[in-house]
Amino acid sequence: MITARENILMAYHHEEPYWVPSQYLDQNTCVYTASQEGAHGYGCRQIDCFGVSWDFQPGMEGQMVTPGTKRLNDVTEWEEWEWKKLR
Repeated sequence: MITARENILMAYHHEEPYWVPSQYLDQNTCVYTASQEGAHGYGCRQIDCFGVSWDFQPGMEGQMVTPGTKRLNDVTEWEEWEWKKLR
C-alpha cells in the first residue's frame, strides 16, 4: 500500500499512479491568490502584494492584469528585481 503523497508524486513524475490523484484530497498545497476576484464588484481595480494591478470588469470571467501593467522587462531577470519594495 502506498500513501496519497507517494501516488501523486508518481503522477507528477509522469509515472503510472495507482489511482487518479485528487488535487483537493491527495496533496496539501497553499496557492497564492493575487486578489479576490470581484471582491468589490465590477469596475474594481486592485493591486496585489507584488504591485501588479488587476481589473474586474463586466463580461470578464475573472480578473485580468490591467493593460499596460509591466513589472519585469525580461522574466529571466527576476532575481534582479527590487524585492525590497514589497516590504
